[in-house]
Amino acid sequence: MLDAFLIFFLLFLSISIFFLLINDENDKNKEYFDIILGKTKEGVICYKNEGNVEGNYFYPPYNIYTGEKWECVEFVRRYLIKTRNVTFSQVNSSYDVFHLPYFINLYEVLPYEIQKYKNGEVIPVSGDIIIFHVDNEQYGHICVIDSVKEQSIQIVEQNYDNKSWGNKDYSRIIYYNKNDRTMTSPDTHEKVYGIIRL
Repeated sequence: MLDAFLIFFLLFLSISIFFLLINDENDKNKEYFDIILGKTKEGVICYKNEGNVEGNYFYPPYNIYTGEKWECVEFVRRYLIKTRNVTFSQVNSSYDVFHLPYFINLYEVLPYEIQKYKNGEVIPVSGDIIIFHVDNEQYGHICVIDSVKEQSIQIVEQNYDNKSWGNKDYSRIIYYNKNDRTMTSPDTHEKVYGIIRL
């Protein structure tokens, strides 16, 4: 009888410790979620996302759906809502955004015309949306061009490397070749798939 009680007690203790460790790990993950990494010059905030999906975000005060917190697609939607009063429909990946026929004008709730180009077809400009193909990843990546310099492009994005932007109002720089109008990422695992222009 004592052996059965001892076995039951040890099993109960082991399970309790296991759940405490899981909860502690979840608390640690939440600790790193929702941290502000940077802010664009237009005031759009980039949040840290360590791969945790914490539900959907709805842009106040109108409660407009922007996406899963704090994915790259969610950031681009929020950026477009704040800067252009435009959004786009539900997508499963960044690649899907490139294949949408139009975006949506929030004032008139009507289709908003967009142009799509492959890398090198046009000179990139501020406000263009870049779609990246990422090796061994089914979702890709999406960001917005902040500014175009002589040999580089400053971009704003979310859920790339989860590093602070520091004192900058952009997240990182990608290379730009003015001669052939192509953009190249310093990250060899991603390639510019195309541009969407509003």
